[in-house]
Amino acid sequence: MLKRFSESKLFYKYLISYVIVLLIPMLLLSIVFYNSLIEAFYDELTEKNIDMLMQVKDTIDTKLKELWNISVHVESNPDLSKFNVSENIMSQMNAVKVLRSYRFTNSFAEEILLYYHGDNILYSSSGTYNPYSFLNVIYRYHNWNEEQFMNDVSNVVIPSVRHSEKVTPMFSKEQKYVTYMLPLPYSGSNRYATLIFLINDYTLGSILKNAASNNETNVIILDKDGEIITCSEEVEYLELSNLASIANLSSGVYSNTTALNSNEYFVCSVKSEYSDWTYMLLTPEGSVLQKPRALKAKALYAIPVVFLLGIGVIYLVMHISYFPIRKLKSFVEELLGNSLSGSNEIESVKQAFENISRKSKSLMQKIEISHPAVKDSLLSNLIRGQFKNIDEFNEKGKDFGLVFSKPYFLVAVFYLGKSKNISSHTIINIVEKHMVDKIECFGKDMIDSSLVFILSTSDNEHVKIRSLFSCLLNYLNQNFDLNITIGIGNIYKATDDIGKSYLEAFTAVDYRMIKGSNEVILFNDISTDVKKIQYPSNEVISQLELALLHGDAVTTNKILEETVQYIKKNSISLFVAKLYCYDIINTILKAINRINRVYSINVNYPEIETLSKFETVEQLADLVRNISHELCKFIHEYMYNQKKDRISDFKNYIKEHYNDYDFSVQRMADYFQITASNLSHYFKEQAGENITDYVDYLRIEKAKNLLLSTDDCLQDIVNKIGYVNVPSFIRKFKKITGITPGMYRELNTIR
Repeated sequence: MLKRFSESKLFYKYLISYVIVLLIPMLLLSIVFYNSLIEAFYDELTEKNIDMLMQVKDTIDTKLKELWNISVHVESNPDLSKFNVSENIMSQMNAVKVLRSYRFTNSFAEEILLYYHGDNILYSSSGTYNPYSFLNVIYRYHNWNEEQFMNDVSNVVIPSVRHSEKVTPMFSKEQKYVTYMLPLPYSGSNRYATLIFLINDYTLGSILKNAASNNETNVIILDKDGEIITCSEEVEYLELSNLASIANLSSGVYSNTTALNSNEYFVCSVKSEYSDWTYMLLTPEGSVLQKPRALKAKALYAIPVVFLLGIGVIYLVMHISYFPIRKLKSFVEELLGNSLSGSNEIESVKQAFENISRKSKSLMQKIEISHPAVKDSLLSNLIRGQFKNIDEFNEKGKDFGLVFSKPYFLVAVFYLGKSKNISSHTIINIVEKHMVDKIECFGKDMIDSSLVFILSTSDNEHVKIRSLFSCLLNYLNQNFDLNITIGIGNIYKATDDIGKSYLEAFTAVDYRMIKGSNEVILFNDISTDVKKIQYPSNEVISQLELALLHGDAVTTNKILEETVQYIKKNSISLFVAKLYCYDIINTILKAINRINRVYSINVNYPEIETLSKFETVEQLADLVRNISHELCKFIHEYMYNQKKDRISDFKNYIKEHYNDYDFSVQRMADYFQITASNLSHYFKEQAGENITDYVDYLRIEKAKNLLLSTDDCLQDIVNKIGYVNVPSFIRKFKKITGITPGMYRELNTIR
């Protein structure tokens, strides 16, 4: 077997190609994965370190802002003014007490001192000292003598800091402190004092060490000149390196790698906009890349092992898979009866399949092209009665899937109309597949938006046929949104009568005008109704015209509904139903013409073509309802405008005559030539209030105006607004306003 494989160039060709396919992605993935891992690790580390430095920066900035707040309080506190403090010993003790309270509220600074320029006393939270005793006894600075101290604290104009340095507090061992100095006042040119804060280096160091990810990480604070203020770890490279250039002091956030003391370090820095300090984090690159390098070493061992295993699996699978290929070639050669001339097994099999495919495709194309035409021709000939019996039809149609095996036949016509959302061919396929388990059914397309189906059934019961097609119609409506009317001819046993059932089905479809669209109509239901010719009463037409003229949409809808039901229930002939529908159209046009003349409005006539193109009585009824709605809208708008003008006339009359002694509703009704009761009812309905209430409102408003704008007495005012006597006016005024006329005048005069 191995010998046979060794003779095949194709086998080794694919073996080598598979090995290369395995090797290339493994190498690429290894390189890309490692580089991506290092890059992702650096990105994650940078983000983590920047977040840590931002936390340190925010924490220390907050602490420095608290110190600044203390300076603001000191500046504004009268007990700490230079004049008050220097007045007597009690004032100095009070100043010490105030400074002590500030120190207790702030744990960041260990000591707070206040020095007034030109003075020789330092005020602190623990007492008062002269510079000599403070520097040599209380806090003994190793590198800050009295002369330097006085010079430094007397010339502070901006926040200043002394870097971490050795200091020996009284009664304590040597420690490191950062000295932070703020001028008083903080802004302005007249600096009269300096506020000094002693910050223990341990306090700052604890904040910095919290940001260090391990013991080898060093967090450093640099001032604006790049000098070290303090750091979490004091190491040798800090004294030998230019940290200002490494940290990039001009940048807000910075990260990079750098060489310090022959070692590579990962550098991150963040600059504070508030203090102008730079926070820098240094981590040895060796400790950072320890895990990725260990992972790389493992991968270097794993890749060759995986590669060798892959080669072994490929070789084994090819041995298993190659034998069926040789067997397939032999089978194809045996099937075609000649030897294939391909250079290898794959080419040989490909050549054979191309040959078979060409022949098969050619044959299928011929069958596919001829199938619809043959199907339509066979079904048309069956309808025309050109087959002696059904067996003759089945013999010619079996190659195309057209076979009838049941004894009874009928024809169904599907009228699509304007609802042809999908192709006729698609609908035919849907119907044939839907009927396949219930009845034998084959359909063809017609040129007049109709489909014809010839059906074969086991019995001649029309009830079952109706139920079957009703279910089919519901299925088509729900799934394809089609509006189809189905006409069904009678059931016959002889094939010669299929043409007769075809004519009956078309007649049934025409009755959709009476029965309605989207219905199943059996010729058996309408055949006995053709002789009935009973024209509906002309009184209905007159009632419809009257309802349209009055804009009565409710009555119009009722008449239309009764008309539709009459045509359906009384089974009148198709001819009479069409005549009655044309009478309705004529009535609409007459009503619109009279409305335009009576109300002097211009209602647009509906298009005659739109009215006449109805297929069912329901469609005509819907058109009439829409026209009726428009007519009602025009008439109601016209009547509303008439009523609106009428109520304006009534109010204008009242405004002109409300101050007359003899004003009355009856007098107003006589003026407008209507009854008093009708006038009162109409005014109340349109204005929302009685005429009497409206008159009282106008009179009281006029009285208010006279009370404020004139000095007339109540009797004169009563005479001017139409009241008979003063007491009745006072009662009415108080009832409406809640106060008497006198109180109203008095209150508004005071205002």
